[in-house]
Amino acid sequence: MRLLDPFSEWCGACGKPGIWLCLSCSKKVDLYSPQRCIYCHQPSPFGLTHTGCLFHTYVDGAISIYYYRGALLRILKKAKFKGLKNLMSQLFFSIQPQNLFSLWDVRRFFSPQYITYIPMIKTDERVRGYNQSQTLARYVSSLMHIPLSTALIKKKKIEHQSVVALNKRRVNIKNVFSVLQKIPPTHSRILLIDDVITTGSTVNEAARVLKKNGCNKVFVWSLFRAR
Repeated sequence: MRLLDPFSEWCGACGKPGIWLCLSCSKKVDLYSPQRCIYCHQPSPFGLTHTGCLFHTYVDGAISIYYYRGALLRILKKAKFKGLKNLMSQLFFSIQPQNLFSLWDVRRFFSPQYITYIPMIKTDERVRGYNQSQTLARYVSSLMHIPLSTALIKKKKIEHQSVVALNKRRVNIKNVFSVLQKIPPTHSRILLIDDVITTGSTVNEAARVLKKNGCNKVFVWSLFRAR
């Protein structure tokens, strides 16, 4: 990981004065490798969902950059829950170029027609000041030269997934999303962006709604993944 912005006042992980991610914490950053099937969590080339696993999930594949643990877990929580948008920008722009090649793998094997993201309730977004998944989606769209569109809306406020028991997250997120309009055939392959995948329940529910409304394939790209 490249350490950008030498003029940051403190490390986002440990609070040490100086750079946004100090040298000590940067050594605790783990790349997500190998890529794994989002359903069974077994290694899979390019993060493609195994053929047999497609009976259990609506996501056709998922690629992530970092493991969601240690220093980066603490930084993401600060970026999300303390409104520190600059940390989210730092996280994306400090990805080594070779690790961003995963986006070109997505383009090569999946050929997405447009990019969308996991939405937030508008009141929550106003309080936080931004939607971290939308911020990432803008960066990815600009980098890949693929159009960005707001395809989904979040219909109701629910208990945050991070505080819900792992085995109850699919129920908690059920029927939370809807589409703004029916998805035309020219937009049937979608790249869905989320900041972090833990159980995969959120992106799976989003993919279900997209496919119910005309989408053919949904591939997910996330900055972090828990397993």
